[in-house]
Amino acid sequence: MEGVYDSDLVNRYSVNETSLSAIGCTSQSEAHRRGHRAILSNAKDGTVSFGVGLDGYIPLPAEIIGVADPFRAGKQNGGRVSAVNNLNIMPDRAVDNDDGTFKTGRNPTDRGKQGVKRTDDRCRGASSVTGRSSKHA
Repeated sequence: MEGVYDSDLVNRYSVNETSLSAIGCTSQSEAHRRGHRAILSNAKDGTVSFGVGLDGYIPLPAEIIGVADPFRAGKQNGGRVSAVNNLNIMPDRAVDNDDGTFKTGRNPTDRGKQGVKRTDDRCRGASSVTGRSSKHA
């Protein structure tokens, strides 16, 4: 028997004991991983509806994905490119990132921790991002 807990969830919900049967589990570390995965998949209690792009990526049930939700993040995390002129990019809204970078695209083969899709920086050749100057443009 292997005990697994998440201190943030214990503070939020108190202790909620659950037991799992892991058929074919041969090590303590595997039992710990399976318990941690059960905690993670049940801790994320939000649901989202979304459409897929041209890549057609559809996540599997209980797969953890990153979602750019402006209401949860408190800022706009996405947009579209409205014009490109040589090495200049004009987005459809203001670029207001904390680190001052402009990122675009997603590489479906590049997986981060726990299967979360990472943003791929494909604007290495861009010299500037011009146009929108205010948050409400």
